[in-house]
Amino acid sequence: MKPAAVTSYLTERGVHDSLVLDATLATSELVTNALLHGQAPVELRMRIEGADVLIEVRDRATYQPRKL
Repeated sequence: MKPAAVTSYLTERGVHDSLVLDATLATSELVTNALLHGQAPVELRMRIEGADVLIEVRDRATYQPRKL
């Protein structure tokens, strides 16, 4: 998903501009990490619950991430 799609999704739902920017950046980082270190396909789910934006990124890797 392109960052513009995340921005549009949140803006159309009336999310405050500062939260839109933060959520767009966080989503971009999560998806990039999944693409670089996970296994395709990568799924993105986003929903709004009250004042919160919930972002979920999932890939198909079967191993647990480890700290470096």
